[in-house]
Amino acid sequence: MMVLFSEQITCVSYLDRIEANRLQRRFTIADPYDGLHLACALFHNCQAIITYDSHFKAALEIISVMTPQEALSKLVT
Repeated sequence: MMVLFSEQITCVSYLDRIEANRLQRRFTIADPYDGLHLACALFHNCQAIITYDSHFKAALEIISVMTPQEALSKLVT
């Protein structure tokens, strides 16, 4: 764990295949590698995915998706 801009950041490893497959049944996303990231975020109860990758917009119903600029602006306000 580390702190970035007074916010706790936790780095975690990928899930095993069984857990990733179970979680990937909850959503559809174009890029299978993005699906692994999304499954991992859901498993670890992340509040948001911060990315420039537009594929993640398909997941807006299950997790917040924002650009780095949007995330930083939320920290400042």
